[in-house]
Amino acid sequence: MLGIGSEPAVVRVTLTADEDESFAENEPSPETQPDALVNFSPFADDLDDDYDDFDDFEEEEETSEVVKVGYDVLSTLLNKMGVSADVYLREPYTGDDEGPVFEIEGDDSGLLIGTRGETLRALQFIVSFLVSRKIGERTNLMVDVEGYQQRRYDSVANLARRVAQRVAQRGRSIPLEPMPPNERRQVHMALADRSDVVTESDGYGDRRKVVIHPK
Repeated sequence: MLGIGSEPAVVRVTLTADEDESFAENEPSPETQPDALVNFSPFADDLDDDYDDFDDFEEEEETSEVVKVGYDVLSTLLNKMGVSADVYLREPYTGDDEGPVFEIEGDDSGLLIGTRGETLRALQFIVSFLVSRKIGERTNLMVDVEGYQQRRYDSVANLARRVAQRVAQRGRSIPLEPMPPNERRQVHMALADRSDVVTESDGYGDRRKVVIHPK
């Protein structure tokens, strides 16, 4: 009652033998997946010793050090977490702000998303931090799970365009919900070419959001 005496729980869903195979097409959105109960700290300091244990990555001639080390770090984390999933390079390093994009796919991949992508953002932060420490310079990369982050970006951009249309029609500013920095950036980019509205970030910390103003 009132959260007193509560404990973390895991819900296990099993597909029965007589279910139709098309059930996967009607799965709930990744945003409804439960948070993964993961503690990264116990093994974070041991990663440097494990980098050389993952030599299956097929390198191309122009594969950057960021991609190679990023793959090793992410694979090591998943292995130590006991997560059954595979890592793929979805987009190579291009030198822009986003850097390479790694895709995670597998039976346990949904556990890495969390509520509104919170667990995924934490994982990406830790991977970026460890890669930067390994190569000796700050680097940016993106970690996605089953295309969740890209779908989220598309959803945020579409929302921004709909709200911008209302702002332009009504002549009144409308604030969006609080968002992490990467999603706020998607809003700014989606509306950058519009001549009838302007965007501005407002607030602090977890409550920081984008406000769309009429121009």
